[in-house]
Amino acid sequence: MSIVKSVPKIERVMLMGNRLLARNIFNFLYYENEITPLVIVNFSDQGIDNEAGVSLLKTVQEKNVKYCQPKNINQDEKVLKLIQEYSPQIAISCSYEKILTKKVLNLVKNHFFNFHYSLLPRHRGCYPIIWAIASSDPEIGVTLHQMSTGIDDGNIINQASIPLVIGATAKDMYNKCAEIGTNLFKEVWEILNQGNSLPSYPQSPNKVIYHTLRYPFDRWIPWYLSATKVASIINSLTFFPNPSGRSIYNDNEIGILGPSFPKISDNCQPGLIKKRDDMLTVDCLDGYITFDKVRQDNALYSPEMLLHKNHYLYSPVLPEYNP
Repeated sequence: MSIVKSVPKIERVMLMGNRLLARNIFNFLYYENEITPLVIVNFSDQGIDNEAGVSLLKTVQEKNVKYCQPKNINQDEKVLKLIQEYSPQIAISCSYEKILTKKVLNLVKNHFFNFHYSLLPRHRGCYPIIWAIASSDPEIGVTLHQMSTGIDDGNIINQASIPLVIGATAKDMYNKCAEIGTNLFKEVWEILNQGNSLPSYPQSPNKVIYHTLRYPFDRWIPWYLSATKVASIINSLTFFPNPSGRSIYNDNEIGILGPSFPKISDNCQPGLIKKRDDMLTVDCLDGYITFDKVRQDNALYSPEMLLHKNHYLYSPVLPEYNP
């Protein structure tokens, strides 16, 4: 275990990234602490709130707060000079889309923190919430760790988790993780502002699970597996309008969205669509699953649209993870 040094009264903060956690932290600094942070928004942030998430760019524009939106912060000398002149005491990254170089990290006087939506070192890299649900992890959580030049591999400052209940979707867990992350930051903020130090500890290399930019089964729903596994895959990919779990129906690709719940049953035929107790279900290896919506042409429909003619769903057989 190492000690993260204490900081004098914090007045200069750099906030980087996008989405709900970034907005929550901005509001906490701006309204509750009367601090206007130096804001670095993702280059991909279009300043629009939608079903996929809220925009940090939109938030700072509404407050007339100055911001930077570099295409590549590591190579933008104008932005680097601005950060150097501002001399942030701490920096917080919330889903910032660039890996930062040592040159950028060294511009922050004391602490450069990053939030990751998993219990590190498990599920480093891309889509941690998706992989936690798809893997049927017993819990899901958030890690606050020191930023490094690697990917999600810095020393851990703090973690918090909640049970991952059956039927929980990626959207459900994303919102929960944003809430958890906000509370973690408030705890660290109070500790640092009281002049106290923060303990930290390195991640165990033997427990690392890392994911590249890949989805489980390339999003094809594996009806040939257990109902529990299939429901987990569907739920892990339920966050409309982001990509969802998919299958083939009448020679067309459709999406299947949760919440999905597994039921154990005998004599099942994987992919068979069947009505049970006024609910549309799909058979799996050892039972069946229920589901909530069908996606077609980026629109959502009732499951009942599937109950005609060809009563089977088909997906190609693929490995769960194809690097």
